[in-house]
Amino acid sequence: LLPEQLSASFAKKVLFAGSAVRVFGQSMGRPVYKAEQETEFLDRLQKIEESPELYLLHLEAFVEDVRSAAAAHLWQLFVEEGCLLSQLRLLRDAYLLGRGELFLHFSQKAERLLCRPRAATTEHEVNEIFQQACSLLQSEDENLAEQFRITVGPPLSTQDSTQTPLAGWETIGLNYKVTWPLHVFFTPAILSKYSRLFRLLFGVQRAQTFLQECWLLQCKVARTGPLQDCPLVRRMMQLRSEMAHLLDSLQYYLQVDVIESQLGRLLSRVKETRDFEAIQHVHNSYLASLLTDSMLMLQPVHECFRAILGMSQSFHAIFPTSKSPLTQRQFSQFETIEKDFQCQKQLLLKVLSSLHNKLSEAQPSQLLLRLDSSYRSPCATDSA
Repeated sequence: LLPEQLSASFAKKVLFAGSAVRVFGQSMGRPVYKAEQETEFLDRLQKIEESPELYLLHLEAFVEDVRSAAAAHLWQLFVEEGCLLSQLRLLRDAYLLGRGELFLHFSQKAERLLCRPRAATTEHEVNEIFQQACSLLQSEDENLAEQFRITVGPPLSTQDSTQTPLAGWETIGLNYKVTWPLHVFFTPAILSKYSRLFRLLFGVQRAQTFLQECWLLQCKVARTGPLQDCPLVRRMMQLRSEMAHLLDSLQYYLQVDVIESQLGRLLSRVKETRDFEAIQHVHNSYLASLLTDSMLMLQPVHECFRAILGMSQSFHAIFPTSKSPLTQRQFSQFETIEKDFQCQKQLLLKVLSSLHNKLSEAQPSQLLLRLDSSYRSPCATDSA
């Protein structure tokens, strides 16, 4: 227990400085404090001890100076020697799909494995595909294949055998090989947040791919003759266009409005702030903003996203490859997808509008603006 005069923040500063000396100074054989700093701190501490009265402000100023010196040393250790900035960019390339073309290639090659529940060899096989994608598309100075491994979680989230098994892409993740001393910065809790973002972004990219493949099939059908006499095909084309507009707007919002803007601020502040605790706080705020602005923390919005991503795959599975009529089963599936998509789209717009009106938050407003503009714009893709 602390004396009443000392605050919890005071105790945290003492703990941080002591931990820095114990973890990094002793283990590395390199002192956290320079000799002249130690001499100065010892002299100041002795004066505080010998003073007939304890001046709390003097003690707090002393502890803050000790903490600041340790934080500056760790900043140098992590940022300059540990190459933190390059690692943050690497995590952006992988977890946040900065290297989208690499993960697109991987997704297309691994689709056969990821569309099914995980088997005993699934994770090994998808990592072979990931290694091949990295070898093909990464530059010589990149090391994605060395520092990342694809993980595929269990097909069931609980032991309840009555649940429908989850497909591999629904449980996909990335395992990042953290090098010393960055394990202190990129903790398991931090990496789990990156993984949540990765699953969302990977799912959006995968759904976009399905709809792009539908567009190619649509072009193939169009080459066989006019589509005016195929009302159902035109109806399916319209639905594909609406779904593609929504996903393209969402993907642009996530990558440009959320990730790029936040990442730029993060890197600038890490370079400018020569304080380890400060950059930890900045990075935690960065991740919190990404999770909030991507709507992952809002269950209704997240459920809408998941439903629409799943519909893209279902729609791709029944999209016609010719003008031959759909079977009754395919037609029923199409009507269900069409109805469900309209419901989810309206629900998404309603929730975002409600957030904008009640909270006046910038990001729901920005996403709402992009979605609204996409539905007001003409379907240029299909008319091209």
